Amino acid sequence: MTDNVGNQMEGVIKYHCRWKDLQVISAEMITGLVLIRNLLQTMGLIGVGSDGLGFGNVSQRLKTPLSADSGLAGLSGFIITGTQTSGLLNPGPEAYCFVNEWSIAGNWVECVGKVQASSESLTHAAIYELSPKIQSVIHVHSAPMWHSWANEKTRTKASVEYGTPAMGNEIRRIIRTENLGESGVLCMGGHPDGIISWGTNADEATRQLLVLISL
Repeated sequence: MTDNVGNQMEGVIKYHCRWKDLQVISAEMITGLVLIRNLLQTMGLIGVGSDGLGFGNVSQRLKTPLSADSGLAGLSGFIITGTQTSGLLNPGPEAYCFVNEWSIAGNWVECVGKVQASSESLTHAAIYELSPKIQSVIHVHSAPMWHSWANEKTRTKASVEYGTPAMGNEIRRIIRTENLGESGVLCMGGHPDGIISWGTNADEATRQLLVLISL
């Protein structure tokens, strides 16, 4: 495994990352996720900012077992878009990563793929830990949605930075105290333009966002 520790810039990994450079994800595993990721990119909710750094990511629980020759057969976890892949047009499996182990408190993830996992992987992991019925998590950027967010109870504290254990814990606190359950959406108050949704499948997580955009 290769260790990586990023800095505090937007779109850059902040957690400790134990990464194995190995292609373990097939196109069949991510067919639906790819369609949603590309749709959100077309809508400008995933992409690259004026600073050249990527924003937005999508993930889903692993549904198809990894091959025995990967050395990871039988492990559970989730598939997520890789760090700084948001600007790629219609990328294949090489732009996705399998996160097989993590620690919110320890601020680290272990992942396998041709690219390291997204900088928001710990936030996704924190949501998955809440319920086995949560099957997909989506993080996008929308300035209009973020600035117009009226419900302070579903907006994370402005002091909590993205991609940190604190953000994961803050999101879990809101989901629990507001009884948002297995499907919902909230605003990341300390992460300008950041919105995150989740659901029992990727389509449901996406609908949470599209409903807000249409309002």
